[in-house]
Amino acid sequence: MKKTLSYLLAFALVLCLGACGGKEAPASPSSPEPENGGSQGAAPLPPTDLTMGTAATSGTYYFVGAAIGNTVSKASGSLEVLVASTAGGVENIGLVSSGEIDIGMANTDALYDAYNGTGSFGEAGKRPIMGLMALYPSVSHMLVRKDSSIQSWQDLAGKKVCLGTAGSSHAVASKALLGYYGIDWEKDLEAYYLTTGEMCTMLSDGDIDAAFLVGGAPVSGVTNACVTTPLELLDLEQEKIDSLLGDLPYFTQSSIPADTYSGISHPVEAVALTTCFFVNEDMPEEVAYEFVKTVMENTADFVDANESCKYITPQTVAELPIPIHPGALRYYQEQGWLQ
Repeated sequence: MKKTLSYLLAFALVLCLGACGGKEAPASPSSPEPENGGSQGAAPLPPTDLTMGTAATSGTYYFVGAAIGNTVSKASGSLEVLVASTAGGVENIGLVSSGEIDIGMANTDALYDAYNGTGSFGEAGKRPIMGLMALYPSVSHMLVRKDSSIQSWQDLAGKKVCLGTAGSSHAVASKALLGYYGIDWEKDLEAYYLTTGEMCTMLSDGDIDAAFLVGGAPVSGVTNACVTTPLELLDLEQEKIDSLLGDLPYFTQSSIPADTYSGISHPVEAVALTTCFFVNEDMPEEVAYEFVKTVMENTADFVDANESCKYITPQTVAELPIPIHPGALRYYQEQGWLQ
């Protein structure tokens, strides 16, 4: 199932090993019972290559995706996962829809709109995608320098603001949030689109005034930037949060705890989207089944790779904004996690 990516830089599994600490592969089970079909007598799943689209290597998507991809490649007797760095969720939706990658990561807002052909996907129409796994909350971050005159989201008007990474759902979320402050992102500010590493560098250098991203806290690129440059995070006012949640149910209320980042000693009020794995609706049922089964039965092998991995639990893994792929659904029902 692995496709050729003409414009993605695919990171081989040796990089995944580096990102995940290079743990030893678990011993192969000695039981002769079938592992991949989920039922006695099912035909074994043949060796299958999967390409997973994540995001920039400085963000949480990549670290979590690399950790899980590495675990599946080691623990499954059939699946080999190649992790690719991409522009993020929106691009991943296009790549999964076209069959250029097999598994993508995206947030609930982009998945909801892509499946329903609404919002930013209104012109392109519905995409042939299905949910695989809900992973972790991606929390909104609006970063400024400590010495900035910007004290609230309202002060962003007239400033140079990175709205997220081009091709990601970060930009969709930032534009929605700005609207609740009466700020038109096209008219009222100078918009930039940068990777996490680029935005942190430009913010530290004073080339932009603020930078927005959505990610599992702590985001490694932000952690690194806070070590060298005093940065601050802007709170979202509760009134704006309430309005947003009333209009867009795929957001949830969240916060960034005090001391998550160096120099930011107070909690920050925020909203969150859930980051998910998704696939094309034509993925074979047994492949989807084997992937989710392997992930959920080997969480101990990747839970320490990134703080966000601790949120991947039986209680939340099936909470997806779009229909669940039949293979994943079968596994969740077998486990009693869904009726």
